[in-house]
Formats: sequence, C-alpha cells, structure tokens
Amino acid sequence: MKLADVIVAEAIIPELCANDRDGVVREMVTALAATLKLGDDVVASVAEAVLERERGGSTAFGKGLAIPHAKHPAVQGVVGTIARSSRGVEFRSLDREPVNLIVLLLTLQRYVVS
Repeated sequence: MKLADVIVAEAIIPELCANDRDGVVREMVTALAATLKLGDDVVASVAEAVLERERGGSTAFGKGLAIPHAKHPAVQGVVGTIARSSRGVEFRSLDREPVNLIVLLLTLQRYVVS
C-alpha cells in the first residue's frame, strides 16, 4: 500500500486555519468527513479518537512532521489527508520544534492489510 493510495486529494488542506494541535486535528477530520460524506456526529467521535491517541504519546517525529492516526469504526479501509501550516503548530514534537506538515491517517477498527 502506498501513501498516495490512501490520501483523499479533495481533503488536502494547503494552509491550516487552526493554530493548535486539537484544532488542527478537528480541521483535518472535518475536511475528510466532508469529502467522505460522514455525518457531523462522526466528526467529533473521530477527532476524539485521534486526540486520545495523541494524549498517549505525540505522533510528531521532529523536523516539522506529525502523523496523527487512529482506528475508528466509521472509517472504511484506510484513508488520510495532508495539511500544511506555514507558521507552525505546537504538537509536542520530539525535537520541541513546531510542526509544519501533518499527515492524518484513519483506519477501520478491524482493518487488516493484505
């Protein structure tokens, strides 16, 4: 599986409006939900799943990159989107630097890659 196979191009955000980690996650989940036609009730649930994962340990690797991810039963297969912040977002990165590129990945709770 290639990253290009799971990224939903219509949900890519060239410049984020949000300026904090939680806002970024919600903005990206909202973009995916709109493209995938998921209900508003699902947005809050999916965003909370991603943020719960983040609370367990940051997905920001350093060098300006974060890859937040979560499993959720409302998602079909593996989907994702990419967003950019030119000003940078505090994401509790390992190198303590702001994040500029975020790749959000969501998977079906019981998805098996073959």
